[in-house]
Amino acid sequence: MGYAYDSIYDGTYHAVNNPFPVASGTMEVGNYGNVNFDRFCSGTSYEVNSFGSDRGFVDCLYLTGEEASGGKFYALNQNIRALWEVPDFGQAPWENGALIDTGITTHVAFILMSDTSSSPGEPIRLYIGEKGVDSNSDGEVDLLERNGLKAARYSISALIQASAKPIFPMVRLREHGQRTSMTHLEKRKNSKTFILILWTVPKSFLRTRQTAFIA
Repeated sequence: MGYAYDSIYDGTYHAVNNPFPVASGTMEVGNYGNVNFDRFCSGTSYEVNSFGSDRGFVDCLYLTGEEASGGKFYALNQNIRALWEVPDFGQAPWENGALIDTGITTHVAFILMSDTSSSPGEPIRLYIGEKGVDSNSDGEVDLLERNGLKAARYSISALIQASAKPIFPMVRLREHGQRTSMTHLEKRKNSKTFILILWTVPKSFLRTRQTAFIA
């Protein structure tokens, strides 16, 4: 039994200015983890093109986050056993995350969920990134960039009350004691706006929310 990774890259990686892993080999990754990692919560694993031809990640990835204050998210390239910090996901006491189908080949979307016990907790977050972009202009499209996990192209704007009743439930989550269902991510025709429909089901009524993500 050993580590699932042989090398670690932190959030400062740059192909020119900082091209080397912060730890390499069993002893180094062990020592680095002892000093820099906090407890990891659950994770999710994804094959290449999980949702069809060129839809999803380009590499076989396992993603997990630290369930601690200021926790970071990490992506493991399972084929070459390299662990990368994903700084663009931000920091939180992470519970888990889930890759969702954008319906297009150029972008990925990832639902991020933190574990906060104090009221009112934290909202579910949505990250959307474009694949294959050299976002830091270092002349290389690295693991994070080719999988759309660096330099998010879209960010959450607001939760808007909507009257439409959801009809395509795909995933069930639990948020602050209420069951939450989620539909797929949609891209409006001839527009750069993405729509994610979220709704919660309290004991007495159905509430529908619509969230717009604008380029």
